[in-house]
Amino acid sequence: MAEQPTYEELIQRVADLERKLEHSEESDHHLKTTRMALNSVLSAAPMGIGLVSDRMLMWVNQQMCEMVGRTREELLGQSARILYPSDEEFLRVGKEKYDAIHSNGWGSIETCFVRKNGGIIHVLLSSVPVNPGDLAEGVTFTAMDVTEIKQERDRAKMYLDTAGVILLALDRDGNVRLINKKGCETIGYPESEVLNRNWFDGFLPKEEQQRAKIAFQSMLEGDERHLIDYENVLLNRQGEELDILWHNTLLRTPEGEVEGVFCSGLDVSNRNQMEREKEELQIQLIKTQKMEA
Repeated sequence: MAEQPTYEELIQRVADLERKLEHSEESDHHLKTTRMALNSVLSAAPMGIGLVSDRMLMWVNQQMCEMVGRTREELLGQSARILYPSDEEFLRVGKEKYDAIHSNGWGSIETCFVRKNGGIIHVLLSSVPVNPGDLAEGVTFTAMDVTEIKQERDRAKMYLDTAGVILLALDRDGNVRLINKKGCETIGYPESEVLNRNWFDGFLPKEEQQRAKIAFQSMLEGDERHLIDYENVLLNRQGEELDILWHNTLLRTPEGEVEGVFCSGLDVSNRNQMEREKEELQIQLIKTQKMEA
């Protein structure tokens, strides 16, 4: 027969249970407070936030509702297709975003959402899985309205495209981050085939590449000799060599670090050709004068 606990042991057990209950109540209160604080942060965030599972909307914050002009009741339980202006855009975003999640653990893409009234807004959509090992547990996303930023960017591009010279931005590795319409026309390539390519390896003759890379590196290191009136040769799509006179400006971060070079280039091929022809004529003239003498 089991030994009966003493009175003191019973008192101790009761005290232990009371402490555990008190700790449990404190934990529940802390959990409730944390949940309320988290909900407050998510609701007050200046961007749309939500949770999807198999691309079905499971939860959205108030800002997300306001972005697309719909109530939470109109969104929850619906396919995310309701956010997009077309099936094609819905499928494109899904493929590119989930491919990125599988490769990098997260995905970010610029896309368009359609409001209930039919208006279109441009958003930067970023997503990360709740459990990287099991996407079925859901994917959280943030949606930032970048409509005004895109409009400013499009306006700036319009200004760049009206310029009658090549305008080009290169990062520290010499990769093209921006090129205007005149630049594309000059080298004969569409913008999509120029962006992110190395400028020196892709668009200069081989015999010019090393010299240009050395000059570029010296600019990044603060040598100002090549910033103004630097001339080199480009190779267009047809294999023709073009003489370009460059004026360059260093691009800096807000902290003052050099992050690349902005280049303005003028095609001086015709001018150089006329100067060469002029020199040849002058030489011929001198020879003729000597023969007559």
